[in-house]
Amino acid sequence: MQDAINVSELTDYLTSDPGMGGEFLAYMELIGLPAPRRILRNLLVAKAPAQASDEVEDTEIDLLIIHTSGIYILEIKDYAGWIFGSSQDKKWTQSVLNHRGEVVKYKPYNPLRQNYCHKLALKQALAFFGNVPLHPIVAFHDRCEFKKLQLRPADVVVHLRDLPETAARIAKAHENSLSASEVEMLYDYLRPMASPTPRRIKEHIKTVEDRKRENHLE
Repeated sequence: MQDAINVSELTDYLTSDPGMGGEFLAYMELIGLPAPRRILRNLLVAKAPAQASDEVEDTEIDLLIIHTSGIYILEIKDYAGWIFGSSQDKKWTQSVLNHRGEVVKYKPYNPLRQNYCHKLALKQALAFFGNVPLHPIVAFHDRCEFKKLQLRPADVVVHLRDLPETAARIAKAHENSLSASEVEMLYDYLRPMASPTPRRIKEHIKTVEDRKRENHLE
């Protein structure tokens, strides 16, 4: 069985994000999830009712891996600098030095909350399928440093370099949760969400850009 996208396609996608591509691709190759597996990227999934608002109707999942041990929901953060935050915070803090040597702070949305929203949306989308194991993982670029993170035991926040070990541990704990045919069925159902309409993409990008502007602290 082949992955949903081939290596060259995955390389093109990842290298389109400066600083992320080749390194992350290497970790993907070592992630420890043998076939059968399927990979989907940039899924726009309708938010669950409890999460929906007039502001944002969809949530975007960076990378989704469908495997016999469940579905891995990856939220990827290409951040540098120091990272501060806790499970309960609405926003985390990223501190970086600019070209003048001054500390600049950003307030990105809590990635754990972000990925929890992804999990709820996916759970709703797959409600007909029964109890599919969902594994949210927040992965930060290795060039950032976790300065002060206060996490719950169930929270999974790692550097890219730690993805292989993390994925292998989760896979071992949930092995054979899905059959090969179920992996294919889930892929066939979710694949259209990775090809949204241009209008839906445009609306989502505008919302994301508005949020990015709000996240910057002068």
